[in-house]
Amino acid sequence: MKLWLDDSRPAPPGWVHAETIADAVRHLATREVTQVSLDYHLHGKEKGHTVAAWIREAAYSGEIPRLAWRTHTSDPVGAAHMRQLLEDADLFWSERDDGREPSSGKR
Repeated sequence: MKLWLDDSRPAPPGWVHAETIADAVRHLATREVTQVSLDYHLHGKEKGHTVAAWIREAAYSGEIPRLAWRTHTSDPVGAAHMRQLLEDADLFWSERDDGREPSSGKR
């Protein structure tokens, strides 16, 4: 499943649309998401980096399989923050693929 997190832009064809952090995490927890695209600014005070942080922690603990990711936000600072978290997730998945326990990845 391809997951699109955005509260204002419609999902592209073939993507499941999540408008909130709770919706996105619910889908991610199924372990069926293979690709995710994140917006930064959501309803109220919600931010896409919360989902990116959830993915990072789930990757570290082995709760979700590797997934492809991208950001589609127009906020360059928010995009950079989410990329940093998701790059950590990539590192954890790579370490697991190599048979190692993931390092903390804290920056």
